[in-house]
Amino acid sequence: MSMWDEKREVSILLADVTGSTSLYDKTGNSEALAQIQAFLGQIRRIVSSKGGNFIHSKGDDVLCTFKEPSGAVSAAREILNKNLRNNLSIHAGLHHGEIIRTDDDIYGDCVNVCARLASLANPGEVLLSQIFVDQLSKAEQGRLRVLDDIKFKGKDEPIRVYTMLAETTSQHTEIGTISFADMGQAQEPEPQICVELRYGGQTILSSESASITIGRSEDNDLVIEQPWVSRQHATVSVMRNKAQLVDRSSGGTYIAMGSNPELPALRETVLLVGTGAISPTLSTSAENAEIIHFTVISKT
Repeated sequence: MSMWDEKREVSILLADVTGSTSLYDKTGNSEALAQIQAFLGQIRRIVSSKGGNFIHSKGDDVLCTFKEPSGAVSAAREILNKNLRNNLSIHAGLHHGEIIRTDDDIYGDCVNVCARLASLANPGEVLLSQIFVDQLSKAEQGRLRVLDDIKFKGKDEPIRVYTMLAETTSQHTEIGTISFADMGQAQEPEPQICVELRYGGQTILSSESASITIGRSEDNDLVIEQPWVSRQHATVSVMRNKAQLVDRSSGGTYIAMGSNPELPALRETVLLVGTGAISPTLSTSAENAEIIHFTVISKT
């Protein structure tokens, strides 16, 4: 039998545990590992109970597939609302499409998009693609919030992305109900700015609804191969004419803008203005800091 199975269309859930680094520092290796493995085991049991198929776990994440999108979204919601100790949480992505399955893994553009959604999600959040949301019932769609149209690397057109937050988060009460009939009626502001990043001889521009990912993993737009840089460290994007950096790392990001004092960000969003420098984990003044220079450019 060939190692390649036939192509199939599935819903994909990629869930990644956050907070493990601080947990290891707080409780020690043995206790932290036991807690994380117990949580990953809970995720696998939830996935199985919702009709999902566990593919693999790499580090602190779980990749699985579902025949039915309703099972995938139900599993994601239950995982998201688990009452975890020691500030552990998850961030996850949900996407739907065609994959190729081998004996022990899955491949395809669908997997890549799902991984990007998971990496962009904040702790305690699941991001869902329009393609996935289209598979859901109207009742389930009504429980989601439109986040934005986001441009992914390698895609010609932006993908509309939705957010699902844990029901226990304070943010949940701030989410209003969005009518799907009204989504096309909102007047979006004319894009006025973009962000230019310069690092290692590269220059990358981020315009409205496009994101630039920064991290150690080779699938980032800006790859920084240093041990202190997280795999998916941060993203820089322009959303509704505001330039922003979102830190998603375990070590934080330092941002220096003009003559202002340096700003540390850890799992936070920082607005970028003017010109400045970005340094993953280390202060921008550190001798071995990897400096990314940025400029917010006005198009008017």
